[in-house]
Amino acid sequence: MRTDGPQFKDHLGRQLHFRGINLGGSSKLPYGHKSHEKQALDRQTRVSFVGRPFPLEEADEHFARLKTWGFNLIRFVVTWEALEHEGPGIYDYTYIAYVKALLEKAASYGFYLYIDPHQDVWSRFCGGDGAPAWTLELAGFDLSSLAETGAATLHAIHGNPFPHMIWGTNYGKLASATMFTLFWAGRDLAPKTKHKGVSLQDVLQDSYIAAFAQLAQALGHIPQLIGYGVMNEPSAGFIGVEDLKTKAHSLLLRGPSPSVLQAMGLGAGLSQKIEVWELGLTGLRLKHIDEFNKRKKTAWYTSRMPIWQENAVWEKQGGKAKLLRPQHFSYVNDKKIHFYRDYYLPFARRFIREISKHHKATCFFIEGIPADPELYWPETRAATIVHAPHWYDVATLITKRFMAWLSFDTQYRRIIAGKGIIHRVFQRQLQAMQALSRDKMGNVPTLIGEVGIPMDLDNKRAYTSANYKKQIKALDRSLSAMEASLLSYCIWNYSSDNSHEHGDGWNAEDFSIYSPDKPFQKLPEGLEPHLYQGGRALDAFIRPYAPYVAGTVTKMRFDLTKKVFELCFISDVPLDPDIATVIYLPDYHYLRGYTLELSDGAISEAGNQMLHYHHDRAEQKHQIIIRAKD
Repeated sequence: MRTDGPQFKDHLGRQLHFRGINLGGSSKLPYGHKSHEKQALDRQTRVSFVGRPFPLEEADEHFARLKTWGFNLIRFVVTWEALEHEGPGIYDYTYIAYVKALLEKAASYGFYLYIDPHQDVWSRFCGGDGAPAWTLELAGFDLSSLAETGAATLHAIHGNPFPHMIWGTNYGKLASATMFTLFWAGRDLAPKTKHKGVSLQDVLQDSYIAAFAQLAQALGHIPQLIGYGVMNEPSAGFIGVEDLKTKAHSLLLRGPSPSVLQAMGLGAGLSQKIEVWELGLTGLRLKHIDEFNKRKKTAWYTSRMPIWQENAVWEKQGGKAKLLRPQHFSYVNDKKIHFYRDYYLPFARRFIREISKHHKATCFFIEGIPADPELYWPETRAATIVHAPHWYDVATLITKRFMAWLSFDTQYRRIIAGKGIIHRVFQRQLQAMQALSRDKMGNVPTLIGEVGIPMDLDNKRAYTSANYKKQIKALDRSLSAMEASLLSYCIWNYSSDNSHEHGDGWNAEDFSIYSPDKPFQKLPEGLEPHLYQGGRALDAFIRPYAPYVAGTVTKMRFDLTKKVFELCFISDVPLDPDIATVIYLPDYHYLRGYTLELSDGAISEAGNQMLHYHHDRAEQKHQIIIRAKD
């Protein structure tokens, strides 16, 4: 695979389109763990990620299923903790060998692959996944006190039911925000905080890069492994916050929501009156103000001073938090700092340089802070860059309800009504991401790294009725917007051990397009049940597309209601006449046959649900319409 401006190209020069899957949602946690269980926070028990996303002996079943469903790309989830959970420089070579064997098998099925260094709110020990526990301990955090001091909201401590998406509020809480600030900018913003005389920024970045370099060294021989992400959904932490009496960056305002100064005070043993927010039918609203950390616990080991006091950002005075440096996180040496320019880009370039030593001719997938338009990438010849942002239908994501006529415009922060308007707004949002790839990142390809819907809509009604019509409509609406923008994408996610009770096993999320729990969605007659049973919203994500096109696509869409696929392209690239355009035509929708409308050329069946189209060399514009006979 290579890139040519905004396009992906295969080795023959055809335009390449990806229909990908994130594998998998439960890979965020060690094998056998779920986030609601107390053992998910057990620091003493030795853990292993071998078996994530599924045991090696089950791989053939899952890869065969995903291939039948039409996927050609796997975004493979690997956490830093999985590689280096026991301590700095202690790598889990058994896990690395497992990943190597699993990806070699995936490659044998014809999948393209890319490694996703996954994290959410830094670590499972502060409410998400990603970094090992020892990183927090290195900074001085007492993991047993993070929940009580408001430094993190933890599923295992809160218990079920766990408020939907509340985990994202941890980005603005003390533990996660501190760790990200140290990781990106410890030398500038926490100069007094060191480990054995070395800035924590250097310790953390060196360890992160070295861990993934160990993995790259083991995987460099797999040609289908097309690249590595730099970091999933990075956060700036406190970087850029201009008023510490306001709240830090967060994905969502929900539950206890302290300001930066309040978060620091809570963590240092000061009780604080904190705003508590909730999500209602009309949106977010302030529920009440409550006092937290009444027992005056500290989030830090008693042997060390809290980091932001150590670095003179604030001090205790009369039992209260007094701010000393209100612009500490927005200016360094009287110069206004910029997260991407000053911190993210230098790290990303270094990550790329080190991984490239072990894996040549690879792509690097860059994603910024979710919904942040400030990401940019100055042109460089050092590597092939792909812009890989995430996009979700926010109204469905937040409310866990599908409203066919209503949604939310995240750009202009307004409710939108009408199917046509919603489709156009979704396209505009996606085209804004493509414009960023073109105008601020050197005209690089765009691949949506995550798109999907919560499957547990309407209080999990489909799990007893086996009626997934709402899920099908919701997911089809999102994927139709992807097609209209001619975007490659990866669905979030496939979890082999998903359950109706605990979803993907992480923070009460339930996005997996597969679950082994019954009752299964009803299937069309004539299909092999073992390849489809367990699929959820199958009608929406199993859809025809052209993975390889001998030219430049101008239109590619699937009308799910009418079962009509349309492909239009221009043969503007001189290729060998024997090189075909390839179309995936799934049995799921076309088992009873199909009819063709061709502007020119001829189509033949190539087996494995694939068609080959050879266009007329005398024509430049080509159109293919395929209709299901039933």
